[in-house]
Amino acid sequence: MRQNKRAAGFTLVELMVTTIILSVLTIQIFSMFSTQQKSFVTHEDTVEAQEDSRLATSFILSDLRMAGFMVPRLAGIASADGGTGGSDRFCVSDSSVINDTTLVEAAEHFDRASLTGDIDGNDGSVIVSAGELDIDEDGDSDFTVGRGIIISAGTNSHCATIQTVNTGSNTITFLPQTPGGFVGPIPGVRVVPARVYQMTSNGITRDGMVLSNLVEDIQVEFGVDANDNGQLDGGEFPIHDLDGFDPALVRTVRLTLITRTPLDDPDHVGSGRPAAANRTAGAADGFRRRSFLATAMPRNLQ
Repeated sequence: MRQNKRAAGFTLVELMVTTIILSVLTIQIFSMFSTQQKSFVTHEDTVEAQEDSRLATSFILSDLRMAGFMVPRLAGIASADGGTGGSDRFCVSDSSVINDTTLVEAAEHFDRASLTGDIDGNDGSVIVSAGELDIDEDGDSDFTVGRGIIISAGTNSHCATIQTVNTGSNTITFLPQTPGGFVGPIPGVRVVPARVYQMTSNGITRDGMVLSNLVEDIQVEFGVDANDNGQLDGGEFPIHDLDGFDPALVRTVRLTLITRTPLDDPDHVGSGRPAAANRTAGAADGFRRRSFLATAMPRNLQ
């Protein structure tokens, strides 16, 4: 009896169906992995941006709490408002260079760091009285190229970066120059070494050193007890520009730092840099951002 045996194996149709099914499954698996990887990277970038903001804020707050230490209160703090379209520049007196153990009298620091002549708007240098580049008299100049300087005459104060220090002529040059209308008459004007925080193309810097390349904006707001009644009344907070106010009456400072992820996210195109303080929001660009808000009291100005 003749037996018809079917050949073992898969038919061409079965192989094609199997291949299609496996291809669909493979695509789905890779798509899932790709989505998870993208979510992971986005999360990591966002966390990194947030941590950078925290780090930069911690530096500023640490310096801010020491603002006014062993220097005239009128020169403990200064800023330059960037307005609605720019970042702020912020200076606090640099306590790290003041050696209080070398001062003879408790009030001696209030009599030093004076100028030999008036300073006005559009000036880019000052001449300090003889011997007063060394405020604490420890034998070292307290003013350093690349670090900050505060120039203050009470209701006029200026925040800048030191360009040169000439110990022979007691001259300090700085940038930016004093703004138009600035008035600093002797004997009341004082200059002190400072920490200067500002935005550059590389991110936020402290005395020219980059703290984070992910921070894209710094905004500073002040509470100023203008009538010196011991409390902040209406109109005394928030103040965006210290011009016209006595820095010695600053009672609180609010910082806003905004960070963004290193790369834009095509799935996140509905927002841009958020508004902060008196600066308006930016155009939508697809970057993920985090805002970090902190408030501190400069206790040495009390």
